[in-house]
Amino acid sequence: PFGVSDSLPIELDPMPTLSAVVAGLRRRLPVEVIASRFHATVAEMVRVVARVLNATAVGLTGGVFQNVTLLDLVSERLRTDGRTVLT
Repeated sequence: PFGVSDSLPIELDPMPTLSAVVAGLRRRLPVEVIASRFHATVAEMVRVVARVLNATAVGLTGGVFQNVTLLDLVSERLRTDGRTVLT
């Protein structure tokens, strides 16, 4: 869950995501479940931004994409949408 603006510049609202993490912790969900949901949400954020920008290629660089789980999830979503993924 996250909010996204419907106009440029694109603004993502991470509060729903952070609230979901806290709610999961309060419900004592397994950390693996919380982490999986968090990673899936971040991957979807990248996908949404690529769609809004109509990007044909997306570079996944920097420390955050040293996380192989996140890299794989984002790459899969972008390729499914027909985008070139640069790493």
